[in-house]
Amino acid sequence: MTTRMPKNNFIPALIVLAAVCLSCTFFKGRSGNSPYGVGDMSKESFPAVDPNAPFPAMSTEVIDALITEVPELSKHRDKVLAAEREAINGLLTDLRKEKPTAQTFLPSRFDERAKSYYQSFTNLSDDIKLIPAAYAAEPDLSALGGLQQVLIGYQIGFFTADAGTVAKEDRGKSKTVEMKDEKTGTVQASMTISVGNDGAVSTELTTTVSMPLFGLDANSKVKVTGNMCPNPEGKVDLTIELSSNGRAGSSGSVIYDKNRSAKIKISVNEDAEIAGMDVDLKQATRSTAGGRQVYVETSQAGHGSTDSYSDMKFGDARIDRASSQTTADDAALSRTGLNDALFVALGLLQSAKGRWQGGGCVKIEATSPGTVQVNSTTPIPVKVMHKFDGTEVPSKLTAELSGGASIDPTLIPKTAGTLNYVAPSERGKSATIKLTANSRRGRATLDLTATTGGKSYHVEGGSNGARFKGDICDLNKPFTINVDSITGKWPMNFTPASDSAGSMEGTFSSNGCTLTGGGPYTISIGENGSGTITFTYNSTATCPAGSTTTSRTSTLPLKPAPELKCQ
Repeated sequence: MTTRMPKNNFIPALIVLAAVCLSCTFFKGRSGNSPYGVGDMSKESFPAVDPNAPFPAMSTEVIDALITEVPELSKHRDKVLAAEREAINGLLTDLRKEKPTAQTFLPSRFDERAKSYYQSFTNLSDDIKLIPAAYAAEPDLSALGGLQQVLIGYQIGFFTADAGTVAKEDRGKSKTVEMKDEKTGTVQASMTISVGNDGAVSTELTTTVSMPLFGLDANSKVKVTGNMCPNPEGKVDLTIELSSNGRAGSSGSVIYDKNRSAKIKISVNEDAEIAGMDVDLKQATRSTAGGRQVYVETSQAGHGSTDSYSDMKFGDARIDRASSQTTADDAALSRTGLNDALFVALGLLQSAKGRWQGGGCVKIEATSPGTVQVNSTTPIPVKVMHKFDGTEVPSKLTAELSGGASIDPTLIPKTAGTLNYVAPSERGKSATIKLTANSRRGRATLDLTATTGGKSYHVEGGSNGARFKGDICDLNKPFTINVDSITGKWPMNFTPASDSAGSMEGTFSSNGCTLTGGGPYTISIGENGSGTITFTYNSTATCPAGSTTTSRTSTLPLKPAPELKCQ
């Protein structure tokens, strides 16, 4: 259960919103948007996100802001942030380890569809490599600027399930970590998942930090609402909110609040690529730093025609509200807030894209030809299904063959359809058919395999007073050689350990006696393709008069038999 820290009553003076000036001089006399919001994205750059990196602390900025007014907090800063990282990553690791009693259809597995659409989001995280449990020892990312926000958005996306996939027992989890510095406080992390009336899933990760010794009360939250998989029209609508608020000092007199949000609307084309995206950014910052009551609320919109952030174009940042004590010098609050909103949105966008392009939303249903006869033609029915709603998804499907002999067609413009695999004219050949399906609802891949089996042989010869005869379709698969002796006819069964050795066994009954035994065998093939099989039969004969044991070794010729029709 999530525990909320009590908040101090907001300073009455901050009801300066009554004195908000909607057209004050905050932006007046300035040109261009970069001083106040997102500027030229082609000039922005940050390192690529490592999806295996730990989830970063979320209260870095608020604590750093409070330290400027309460300097004694600085000596506890690193421990506080380490404790927050430990709480977050410990929570997520615990969730991944849990095994709910009722497991159902998972987004990146091809299991049989369950009766219920419910899916544990904890199992979703099992499907995705994410977040090792190396908590407090992980480096602080606060010096990396936008990368920290990108990483938050990227990783919270991993724990965002899709419509109808959240089990009730997984809708609220929490973990508390006690700070080990003179019992100065506690840090708690909570994960809450809910499903709205419209079917949209809401995933919320919250942390609370309490240090009564310094009057510190900090709360941070990242929340994603929407579905990561495109709808039938190829639309993805997501909202991500990142907020922090903090109080410190005597009676919580020092205040710093920051709220950032981004609404993302994505259009996915028939190739499962982003054809367009619109983002609406919003930020609101409150601060009492320097004895001024500052409130800045701004917004900005951007558009892109690809998935590259560097191609995005943004309009001017807009002032929505600002307190009377806000000046042009506070433009950095707006600029930082709007850039943070964009970066956390870009992280979520990349996570969502990885979901629908990585087989997390749709799957290909087709069966491998398996072992087939030489020169045979095997039809392969193919269709594409949505993983969650169970509907068929018409998709463009390509088939790429490696190995012999051919696949036709290599393109099905719109599934469902049928592929035809023609096997090569030789045994011992194998092939892989790589299928790729693309649609507005996502991308999926599937590898099918086919083989004409190993080289086949005919066995016939005499040894130790008996005649032997049989066929071997594949040296790597079990085979039988029949024995024809003066006491009768009976089979001997051979089980390969490899294509050159294994074990054999056989049982035969005659005239009240039972002969049972077995032993090892070896196969040797010469350069001309012919060879021999040698086996030792260690047997026990049990008769009414008693039992006897014998051991006989036989060597028989092997001749290639490509004419055999083996499956």
